[in-house]
Formats: sequence, structure tokens, C-alpha cells
Amino acid sequence: MRKPTDRDQSAAKAREFLDLHLLEVQKFTGPFSWERCRFSLVTSTKDKWFYALLAGTAAIFAYLIGYVFLVTPLAQLQAGGLAQKIFYFHVPAAYAMYLCGGVCCISSALYLYSPTDARDAAARAGAEG
Repeated sequence: MRKPTDRDQSAAKAREFLDLHLLEVQKFTGPFSWERCRFSLVTSTKDKWFYALLAGTAAIFAYLIGYVFLVTPLAQLQAGGLAQKIFYFHVPAAYAMYLCGGVCCISSALYLYSPTDARDAAARAGAEG
């Protein structure tokens, strides 16, 4: 019989951890059954709204990129010509960055004044934006 290696020991520890984790999950959810699994991505009204807004945003974004590069005329060469079109992307991105920073700052200050989950969620959302 061969001597157990570090890899064997770490695999055993991982299996033990997963078994304990599965037991903890089963305490709260009951035994696992395939009948209760949902394979549909869209299961609730919130999901439907999210995917509808995601599709609308993607379509508008694709349209605007095409509009900037195909329809918008070039500026004069003195103003930068084609290079001026970077302002169509960078200025709105800067506005969004400042808006997210402001939301994070105000929500964080309100959270420090009076902690609630809503204020914490708003601060985190502003920081992630």
C-alpha cells in the first residue's frame, strides 16, 4: 500500500468540507431532489424585468455605437477630427462615475448616522458602479 501524499490529504479534507456543507444546507432546505430544481433562467417577475431591461439596454447601446461611428460627422481637423468622437463615450462615463460616487458618499454618510440595510445596499451599489 502506498503512503498518502499531501494531495490525497487535501482531497480528503475537501470532500469532508463539502459533505459537512451539504449537511448544513440540508438542515435548512431538506433533502435534495431533482424535482425541486428549476432549469429555467427566467423564474420570477423580477427576472423577466431584468432580462427585458438588459435586452433593451444592449439594443440601445449597439444602436448608439453605430450612430456615433456611422452617422455623426467628423469635426474640423483643428478640433481633433475623428479623435473628437471619444467625448461621446468618455463624458457620459465620467458623469456616471460622479453620480455613483455621490450616491456612495451620501448613502455611506446616512448609514453611519443611522444604519439600515437599505442604506448599506445603496452605498454598496454606488461603490460598485
